[in-house]
Amino acid sequence: MKSLRNIIIFSFAWALLATASPARAQQSDGELCQEQIKSIMAREHRFFRSVIFGLKKAEDAKVGEVRYDHADNTWYKAAENEWRCAESGFEATTWSDSMMDGQSQVPQRKGLLETKRMITSELVPYIGQSLRALQCRTDLLCDGVRQSIEQKGDSPVNITAHAHGCIDLNMQTLVSCHLARGNREEITERGDAELFCEQIGKQMLEQEAAIMELTVEYDSAYRSMLQLAGNFDLFLQEFRSPIVNSLRQMVNMVGSFNRIPCFLSSCDGSPPNDSL
Repeated sequence: MKSLRNIIIFSFAWALLATASPARAQQSDGELCQEQIKSIMAREHRFFRSVIFGLKKAEDAKVGEVRYDHADNTWYKAAENEWRCAESGFEATTWSDSMMDGQSQVPQRKGLLETKRMITSELVPYIGQSLRALQCRTDLLCDGVRQSIEQKGDSPVNITAHAHGCIDLNMQTLVSCHLARGNREEITERGDAELFCEQIGKQMLEQEAAIMELTVEYDSAYRSMLQLAGNFDLFLQEFRSPIVNSLRQMVNMVGSFNRIPCFLSSCDGSPPNDSL
């Protein structure tokens, strides 16, 4: 009874705390801006990975593989020819492989590391160029963020983003980053948004550079092993033919021994004396 009373008291106190706790505060404009920055950076990251590693057709994807549609919704392959969404509100929605291919955020392609009949050192310049393109894209997007935080309206504005050594990018401003409202919070949110974009862009580039270094080492070792195995197979094929021919000739020669009447040592011996 005492334990039951304690449970009731604890449940009642928890209910009071839950009732008295304030509702979850809505996200501020600065947080919404950071969420949109994460979204556009994630798109560039997925596109870069598809250039390096490729992206198979949906029907060739393994069960459990994750894809993203044009609205940044997450889909995973639950079974053969069946894709399900992990976002709320899409629990009962399923897509086929053809629908997933049509709505995929990243198009199907062959990656650089899927190139055949080339050594890894020949692919390194293209991988380096892809990393440089990713750097340009992150710098251009951060410049787009800087121009977005100067806007006041609620509609996207067509702008041209600039970055040193990169081709200009025509894009629209990020509506969530229109922070020029004219109040005190504006200065802090604008600085946080600009710094946030630069930080995650730099961290993403450092991470991908380290991953590409590891990938190049693995790919080089794997291709070297395949080349060694192929050359060793050719060596065995060339080495097997002389051995087999020599063994065949030896067997033929041994088989011809029965046509010899006697060996020389036997022929030179004295005939047996049957009279003794």
